[in-house]
Amino acid sequence: MNFNDFTNTIDSLNNGDDNVALKRLIRELSDLETKIEKLSSQDYVELNNVLKGFDGLYNVLSGQPEINQGITMEKLTLFAECDSRLENFDSHVQKFKPDFTKLEIVHCDFTGVGFEWNGPHYAIVWEVDPKFDSVMVIPLTSKKRKHLPGIFSVGQVAGLPKGETTVLVSDMTRVSRKRLSKIMYKHPRNGVKAAKLPNPWLTRIQEAIVVIYSGEKTFEEYIINNCGVAMPKDLKVLNTLRYKPIKGSFDSHTLKFNYRLWNDNQEQCIELLNPNEKIDKFTKKNLIKDLFSEDQLIRETAEKECSRLYDI
Repeated sequence: MNFNDFTNTIDSLNNGDDNVALKRLIRELSDLETKIEKLSSQDYVELNNVLKGFDGLYNVLSGQPEINQGITMEKLTLFAECDSRLENFDSHVQKFKPDFTKLEIVHCDFTGVGFEWNGPHYAIVWEVDPKFDSVMVIPLTSKKRKHLPGIFSVGQVAGLPKGETTVLVSDMTRVSRKRLSKIMYKHPRNGVKAAKLPNPWLTRIQEAIVVIYSGEKTFEEYIINNCGVAMPKDLKVLNTLRYKPIKGSFDSHTLKFNYRLWNDNQEQCIELLNPNEKIDKFTKKNLIKDLFSEDQLIRETAEKECSRLYDI
């Protein structure tokens, strides 16, 4: 008896063929018993040792709901597949293969616990050293996400399925090369090549890292929290500099806001305006958030309110 025969028997029982299926099940169980009895003492010991090796896993899984058992087994299977892959290290040149480059997009088999990344996903190679197995990657998703300093859309990327691609810098993590595989596609002019995020996005990722991991304030954050109820005279600057990390200072008397970008020593100055009626900082904060709403009606209402309050 093999496993497929056994499951087919159970299926037929469920389908109502009780007499035929039951006789078949009894016969196959009898065959299995006979085969076990024919095992030599050494075979039995080896089989028993293998089964004992799964005792811990069985004890863990048996305490879970059936649906969770299936999810856990899928994770374990993917983990085992990744772990069993050969370590591709070229001892002659002392580096790992294949070669990955910064901003290259790869396929990654994550296996995570809880809310960690799990399953197959695309990711951006961020930090890679040919002498080390592990690679720093930034996960990608095709799901629509709210834009934040570390979460932003890069639109359609050549080599990936059609649709919008979102970068999640805040979920950056390090994984083994065994989890990674290259994504090759046919470029209309340059032939077959590896998928890669266009270089202009490099700065945007760096800015996200500075904000998330170095604690620098974004332009928007500084305007909201450090400039009272004053608003930039030119609202376009909010859109241009919104998530850029800055150092700044605000003079509440002159309403001048001096700032410099995180990677620039040159200081810039813009003029802010106070509202023509009394409002609190929370009203101003919500107004700025609404200016970037995905709902066009909310954006238009916020623009009109800015015009009314600040004569912009």
